[in-house]
Amino acid sequence: MEDEAPWYQVAFRPWGEDLPISEIGPTLGVDPTYAALKGQHYGHNPKYDCHPTNIWTWSISTDSSIPFEHQLESALNVLESHASYVQQLLSSAGAGGDFFLAYSSDSGQGGADFSPRLLARIARLGLSLCLDLYPPGATFDSAGSSRNTVS
Repeated sequence: MEDEAPWYQVAFRPWGEDLPISEIGPTLGVDPTYAALKGQHYGHNPKYDCHPTNIWTWSISTDSSIPFEHQLESALNVLESHASYVQQLLSSAGAGGDFFLAYSSDSGQGGADFSPRLLARIARLGLSLCLDLYPPGATFDSAGSSRNTVS
């Protein structure tokens, strides 16, 4: 059996009680991959719990072979041109935001390095990093959950 290449997925995720999910995409010039209001079920599926707050998600690339640093650079190029807006989104009570980093490899091993320059850019926007490791054979969906594809 041939080893599968590792996959990487980066998503920008602001959240908050007053998050204006209908205005974020048009303001940033990108389409959301996922958005939900407080009280809606995760993945809009009633078998899952409800979101405790509004959330808006933008998956940076559909090409999962692109490493984290390159996807983050691409996202930062967009978000930094709207830095005051991003900081405004994160400034209300209970609001926050991060880059959600999903990673998997066939062996279950691997990692990533982030340059100090990149980390400084992320910090200037007020965002954090959330790293989520997925087992071999898992895939990522835009609601931020895994689906195991191994039978």
